[in-house]
Amino acid sequence: MFKFLYLVLLASLAAIIARADTEIVNFHLPLSKDTTVYPPLDNVIHTISPFETVNLNLTDISPEQWFSLDWKDQQDKYKSWTLRASWPASSPTRIQILPPHSPGFLLIHASSLSPRFPYHPPLSRYLPSFLRPLFNFLPRTTQPVPAERKLDTEFETPLHLTLEPLLLGVLPYTALPAVKLILVVVVVAGLGVPYVIKGLEGAGNRVDGRRRKEGVKEE
Repeated sequence: MFKFLYLVLLASLAAIIARADTEIVNFHLPLSKDTTVYPPLDNVIHTISPFETVNLNLTDISPEQWFSLDWKDQQDKYKSWTLRASWPASSPTRIQILPPHSPGFLLIHASSLSPRFPYHPPLSRYLPSFLRPLFNFLPRTTQPVPAERKLDTEFETPLHLTLEPLLLGVLPYTALPAVKLILVVVVVAGLGVPYVIKGLEGAGNRVDGRRRKEGVKEE
């Protein structure tokens, strides 16, 4: 019973936290100092705050994005934090998050994960013209030929980046409502199951009693 509820809890947390492909980086305050982790002067620096989700696009032309952590006075309330990047599975991309260092800069880098599925024209195109009528019975694809085919290294990935604290050092803040709901269901089920069992036993005893009475009358 408890093993089943434990598996349900883990599956629920995974469904909430993970949306398609996910990259997660956990870190603790205070941040370690690293003088080499600074964005170039000509780069645009985005900001992200606690409990905020930032939407951005990573492409082969602009595969890196720099962020600055804007704590908004939340750094004293929580010491453990998590950065979660999620993107659709339809955009196979390798995402790397460089953990933040003092004074609070982090880098997100994207690269193509898998080659694109090649487009092949119909086989009849390779046949001589006088033989093509013989193969008209073959089904023709209705998918249009792309005007411009992208290379394997080209990609465009929409990304969602979330910064939130870790409760007790392990539980993401957004998973707290689901955990509360699961606990309520477990408690209610634990309190109600004994009464359900007693009711079923009582119903079974009454059925057995009726059958015995009917058997005595027939004799």
